[in-house]
Parts: sequence; structure tokens; C-alpha cells
Amino acid sequence: MLKESGEREETRRAHAEFFHALAVAAEPHTVEGSQQARWLRLLEVNHDNLRAALTHLKSVEDADGYRSTASALAPLWRLHGHLSEGRRWLVDALASTQDESVLTTKLLTAVGLLAYTQGDYEAAEGFLEESLSLSVRLGVAERVRASLNNLGTVAVARGDHDGARVLFERSMAIARKNDDELGVAYAAHNLADLALNERDFVAARDLAMGSYRLWEELGDVEGRAGALTNAGLAAAQLGDLIDAGKLLVEALSVARDLGSQEMLASCLDGLAVVAVNSGKADEAARLLGAAERLRAEIGATAERFERELHDHTLSVTSAALSSQEFLKLVDDGRSTSPQEVVMEALGRGTAIAGFPGGPSD
Repeated sequence: MLKESGEREETRRAHAEFFHALAVAAEPHTVEGSQQARWLRLLEVNHDNLRAALTHLKSVEDADGYRSTASALAPLWRLHGHLSEGRRWLVDALASTQDESVLTTKLLTAVGLLAYTQGDYEAAEGFLEESLSLSVRLGVAERVRASLNNLGTVAVARGDHDGARVLFERSMAIARKNDDELGVAYAAHNLADLALNERDFVAARDLAMGSYRLWEELGDVEGRAGALTNAGLAAAQLGDLIDAGKLLVEALSVARDLGSQEMLASCLDGLAVVAVNSGKADEAARLLGAAERLRAEIGATAERFERELHDHTLSVTSAALSSQEFLKLVDDGRSTSPQEVVMEALGRGTAIAGFPGGPSD
């Protein structure tokens, strides 16, 4: 009917303009802040509309609209696990025009982070180094410190702890010089992650809780969840199972609201450590299976420490059960809806660690 009336192209243009505006309006909220989960849900509900807008903007060669929409959707693709799709859009947006702008640094950073989450560290490093070089040429301190910080996470994943520390400390120094509280929080968070990888669990817990306080002051939801996860993983390794359980259940609740499957998997792995060390190997096996399914569904690779933790917990859990029972329970975790496993863990609040109550919606 639109074709017959001659209004099809005008309607497509108006549709693309509307959803471009929605994506751009959402971006400040999906990157950080207390409303992150709500805005991410809004974008997810409209994901097909946003895909159509991107397709139209590309077809009419509106490079600025196409690139800014893709950049604005990067947090959705990263947090909600649309890793391969998001990477395709972002790479295509980068190829649509060659310019040296802040938007280009953001696109390079976004595709680098998706490649990192997929375990493609070589590609991630290439994109992030290009972002750093361009940010330095543009003289934009915020983009320089972000690129240094992100390159540090890749260095951690590759086992270059000394290199990662230098990058995080450089990022921290730039943030402090510019009174960039968000940059300070990111660097502090990643220093906690580095301590986890170095097996300095006392420092990891202290640094994680320090970054948690920074995220609290900023009102940042994703940052709080990540800090709680790191603190919980460290507490579990220190044998403080009740504290670990509380921290990880709180992180699990926030990660569920955000829709971050990668973070949910990390929390489930941590709770599996708490479970098996509390004499609940059957529960640990299910949690481990659910964590594997979550990562497999989005094509994410666990960070080095979490990958080794998962494998070690699998081994300990396997030793505590008969071979048949272990395989059955892990498979049960893999085949059960991850949302169901998460709700069970939250509903127990968690009995895994032996304390009452639990988070409420």
C-alpha cells in the first residue's frame, strides 16, 4: 500500500530518522549510569527496528547517520551478547568512510571490545591500538585513557601482567589529571581484575571493593556488578564463602537486570566455587553447566582467570561425585534455561553459602 501511494521511501526515511534519534538518545544511558538496564531493554525490544534503520542508512549512503547509529548501539551488542552481529555492523561502519574523528575512535574501541569478548585478542589489540593512535593525534584525553585501559585488559588476557599494569596506571594518571572520575573507576576496576589474575586475592578483594565505592558514587550499574563479581571471586578463593555468596548473588541480580550473559556466567562460575566448597557438589555441577551454555550462546570466551577457575572447579566437582552423576548434572545445567538457573540461585538467596534471604525485585 505504501508503494502504491508513493509513500514507501518517505516512510522508510522517517522510520530510520526516528530510530537513529532513539539510539543516539539512549547512548549516554547505555554506556554508564543508573538507568542502563532500562535503556538497554528499550533498545533490545526495538532491535529489529534499529537493524532496519541501519540497513536504510547504509542503502542511502548516509555515512554519518550509519556510523553514529552503529556506535550508539555498541553497548547493546556487547552487554546483551550480540557479539558477532555487532562486530559485523561496526566493521562495516568503519569501512563506510575514512575520517579522523572522535566517532572513529569510538567505533574502533567498540569493535575492539567485541573482538576481545570473543577471545580474538590479536584483532582486539589491532583495533584498540589504532584507536589509541588516532586519539593521541586528536588530543582527546578521554579517548586516550579509554584506549590505554582497554589495551590493558587485552594484555591481562595474554598473560602480560607487567604490561597491563603500566597501561592501567597510565590510564589512571590521565583520568586523575583531568578529574575524570569515570576513568579513575575503570582503571581501579581493571587493577582489581589484574590482581585476580596474579592470584593476589587479598589485594583483588580490596581493590574491587574500592572500585565498587567509586561506581556507587557515579551511580553506574555495570561497574557495580563487575566490582561485586571480582570481590566475590576473590572472597571465594580466600575461603570466605558466606561473603563470597552474598557478593556474587548481588552481582547476579544486577547482571540479570542488565541482560549481560557474560557477567551472569562469571557469577555462576563463582557461585559454583562457593557451592562445591560448601559440600554441594551437585549444585556446583549444574551451575558450571549453565555458565558454559551462557558463554556458548553468545560466542564469548571467558577471561584467563575465570577460564582457569572454571576448569579447576569442574575438576574438584567431578572428584566429589560419581562420573555418571557429574555428567548428568553438568548436562542438566547446560540444557536448563539459563534464566531458570539464575532465578533458582537468586530465589535461594543463596542457600549455597548457608545464609538466609536474597535479593528481591
